[in-house]
Amino acid sequence: MIDNQQKKHCIVIGGGTAGWLSACYLQSALKDQVKVSIVDPENGNTIGVGESTLPTIHKTLKVLNIPLQKFILETNASLKQGITFQNWLKDQDIFYHPYDLPKSIESRSSSFLKWYQCGHNISFADFSSSQPAAIRNKKSPFSVGADGSLIQQYTYSLHVDASEITRFLKAHSQKIKITHYKSKVSQIKRKKELITEIRLEDGTSLACDLYIDCSGFQRILCEKENIYEKFDFLPSDMAITTCVPHDQTAISPTTIASAHSAGWIWDIPLYSRRGVGCVFSQSHMDVEEAYATFEKYLNQKIDTNNLKIIPFKAGNLARPWDGNVVNIGLSSGFIEPLESTGIYFIEAALDLLASTFPLNGQEWARKKFNKEMRERYQECADFVYLHYLLSDRDDSSFWNEFKDSINIPSHIKELLDFWRGTPPSHNHFTNGRQIFGLPAHEYILYGMNFIPDTFLKLKNLSQAKHHPKYVDSPLNLQNNNVEQLLNHNDFLDVVHGVKSPEQIHKKYNKQG
Repeated sequence: MIDNQQKKHCIVIGGGTAGWLSACYLQSALKDQVKVSIVDPENGNTIGVGESTLPTIHKTLKVLNIPLQKFILETNASLKQGITFQNWLKDQDIFYHPYDLPKSIESRSSSFLKWYQCGHNISFADFSSSQPAAIRNKKSPFSVGADGSLIQQYTYSLHVDASEITRFLKAHSQKIKITHYKSKVSQIKRKKELITEIRLEDGTSLACDLYIDCSGFQRILCEKENIYEKFDFLPSDMAITTCVPHDQTAISPTTIASAHSAGWIWDIPLYSRRGVGCVFSQSHMDVEEAYATFEKYLNQKIDTNNLKIIPFKAGNLARPWDGNVVNIGLSSGFIEPLESTGIYFIEAALDLLASTFPLNGQEWARKKFNKEMRERYQECADFVYLHYLLSDRDDSSFWNEFKDSINIPSHIKELLDFWRGTPPSHNHFTNGRQIFGLPAHEYILYGMNFIPDTFLKLKNLSQAKHHPKYVDSPLNLQNNNVEQLLNHNDFLDVVHGVKSPEQIHKKYNKQG
């Protein structure tokens, strides 16, 4: 046991998902090496809308020592098996980014070549995995064993309620002895690049070894010299968010991303309602037009009492760790909601910080942290941009601007030119921790009809017209037992106590 005087002291500034997750994660990961406090005035202005996570959420819950089913129950969560894209292409209503790995992961050969040589008469996602079929049939990623146990068949993450995460983690923090100061920062004292003391509105003075700024876009502790580097090539810069009741009897295990004339709409199914948001470019659509687009999608009027308008600018701090301040969450950077990286960047920063926590000297850790986080933001920004660039929509100036080569960043143009001759492979994604590596790029590239045409010519393969309409492959259905998977609603009903495990076991044993 480390003596209290030897413990490093961390103070988290700001609440919300970033603040409370940071406090709980660092205390849980570093245990008796640190003492963690949090400053959160609890102003209660959070609107509970849906947020999507990535499969990294499982590692995070393990660090926090929180059982999955308890977390699902407490956060109004549902399961997420990937993203369903609607209206991003003119002649194709839907394509998928499932979380299941393509067949090429095991064989390490070209997924594209196999798919193309087999006729590519079904979508790349359906050719590579039966998870899209599970999504369409509103299945969970589990089958039911003969003994009633759940057997995981696919990788998955969660849809969660943002306000419920904050409430739950706040309660969890009390169990692990995190000190909570219910006040606001009123003054910051510095000596050169280091903060020496912060004072709160209630008169409390605090000092620590490392400050964690989770104050969102306010960046309360950030020095003006710490430049925010913008991703100007990303078009969207505002979101309108709200929640609406369910209008379906079966909850879909996927986030829906539906494109519109100047952006897209997310639709996240929670257990008791949907979290929805309209993302758009203010240069191409004003707020009133966005309201109309949103209401058309929802087929109902928006409740302005349950609404949040969030302007944002894609980018990241040049130094997310600056002096003795580490910025985490929105204070560090933001891409946009597409591909669900909001909570992921909190998790990634905490995982990296915990592994490089400076018990003796900060310089190497700070440089390592800054390099890694900046690379991750850039990689994710490039991946998100591909979704817009590869769309063939031409119904508005928003979409047409992507077709002008002068607007395409040179590093992305060079990469796509290379991939036209050499399809993406494992060796093109050499960083093992890259969240969107080969599988994600294959699903998006080939799902959006990107064809390595130079590669085909070199292989003397004819360029038959690509037909991306999906069908359920009987082989996939048979091999992966999609029809035998536990229904998504049945799984959630058991977690919430609406149905008993015995009922479900009996139901699926009869089906078998």
